[in-house]
Amino acid sequence: MDHAAASVAAVAGLPSGSLVGSSLVLASSGSPQHLGLVVLAPEPLPAEVATAVAAAAGAEAGGAWVAARAAAGTVDRVAVFPGREDLVGVLAARDLLALSAVEALVGLGGLAVPPDAVVDTRGHVRPRLADGRLVLDVQPSRGGRWVPFEPPVQHACCSAH
Repeated sequence: MDHAAASVAAVAGLPSGSLVGSSLVLASSGSPQHLGLVVLAPEPLPAEVATAVAAAAGAEAGGAWVAARAAAGTVDRVAVFPGREDLVGVLAARDLLALSAVEALVGLGGLAVPPDAVVDTRGHVRPRLADGRLVLDVQPSRGGRWVPFEPPVQHACCSAH
């Protein structure tokens, strides 16, 4: 779904501050499990952007469900967000938060992530929208560093949806 998000983000006129991501749509009668495209913008989309969104989303089943969740402040995975281009390499947790729209780092299992923690983004940061806030799930890694929970290359257990 990153390719669909990138195609929408590449269209001139996407309002500043927009979020582009995806949410999992569970299988239902006659429709397989798939990802639904989500675009949240602070203002109405220009016609050319709306056309790109429609082309990227296609005629996906479950669009109303995904839209309702997004309107309630929940998106499973956000690929395009303000500041994402600055989240490359190794950063202090406080800098990651200051440079982007990500509002919180959440350690798996409830682990606290201190502001001076070192986060190796591996060039791949995909937060989620939870209760209207961009949250990045991270996990401890080697050398006392933290890494985003979602790896840059998906494993077979996660890449099928």
